[in-house]
Amino acid sequence: MKIPYPLNRLLLGLGRERGVLRKVHRAAQRLGGAARAARALLFLPDRPPMPIRIQIENTNRCNLQCIMCGRQYRAVFNKDMPNDVFHRLMKEIRPAYLTINGDGEPLLDGGLPEKIRAAKQWGCVISMPTNMTLMNEERARAMAKSGLDLLTVSLDGATKESYEAIRVGARFEAVLENIRRFQEISREPQTPPPPELRILFVLQQKNLFDYEACLALQRRLGIKFQLVPVKYLDRAEIAAVCASSAETLARLEAELTPRLSAEAPEDARELYERWLNVAKKACAPAGPGRVCFKPWSTAYVDAQGDVYPCCLAVDAKQSLKMGNVASASFKDVWHGERYRAYRRDMLHRRDDVPICAECPAGDEGLQFRFSRWFRWLPAPLHRAWKGEKT
Repeated sequence: MKIPYPLNRLLLGLGRERGVLRKVHRAAQRLGGAARAARALLFLPDRPPMPIRIQIENTNRCNLQCIMCGRQYRAVFNKDMPNDVFHRLMKEIRPAYLTINGDGEPLLDGGLPEKIRAAKQWGCVISMPTNMTLMNEERARAMAKSGLDLLTVSLDGATKESYEAIRVGARFEAVLENIRRFQEISREPQTPPPPELRILFVLQQKNLFDYEACLALQRRLGIKFQLVPVKYLDRAEIAAVCASSAETLARLEAELTPRLSAEAPEDARELYERWLNVAKKACAPAGPGRVCFKPWSTAYVDAQGDVYPCCLAVDAKQSLKMGNVASASFKDVWHGERYRAYRRDMLHRRDDVPICAECPAGDEGLQFRFSRWFRWLPAPLHRAWKGEKT
């Protein structure tokens, strides 16, 4: 049975719980989160309840210099979020879903295990990306037993040449060995169950022809890679090294098209189709997304406590900074006039909102799932979702 949003995300990891009572308990927590999401719709446009999902940057420090990273075009402050601030956020927000990451590498934070334990006290699902360069055996065992639900490895290159050209400062063989080690440790019987492991692959100019090597890695690791196009192509300095030209895309299409025949293995054909579709989005900045639920359902808090609507809203001028949880409670920021005005602007004149006007991210898929409720949704949101001007 396909579970509709938001339960499809909130139930991540539920099937891995042991014991009927634990399953019932966790299901009740997820259903409570779903009720909060539905309730949020009734409080639109400007005063929703606490966000269903929160993204917290536990550290802004990083050991790599990836060529497509947002750190390349703004100053960074290199700081870890204090554990007491993290605890306070968890207690106040009690999110159903937590993502631990930002501009930094989460494993650099010595307080990470305590943060994960603190989040688990409130029963939320926790996901975390990592570049996997620091995942030695000790950290692998700690992460496997931490209660983390999802661990995503940012790979971004299927060969030594492409990977190390993109993720400057990392060693390809060492990262693959760290993935193998984590998989091996995860197979050991343990409570709680280890996190699900995923691989994220950002398609861009330097890895655009890695499809054969990527297929081999998928088979070797036993993990289906998630392919996404490179972001920040509206930044000239990033587009210069990451964007693919139309000529390059045409050459890729000429290579992949014959490989999509019915004679090709199913996993190869599936990867090549996804690869080509995503590659087409890695040539130029995507057009702005039409629908965005993030101002009502989620928020991003960086390591120094600044609150933004999402991680894509962070810029050098802090034009969408909504407040700081070091000097105010999250609730005061979330229901503050700046946030409320921002939500109203997103409904009525998104084209004039800095960053959001050109942001390619959108929630059209969620819009489709909510379409049966359009008749009773608040009129401004209804029109915004349909793309109508108000």
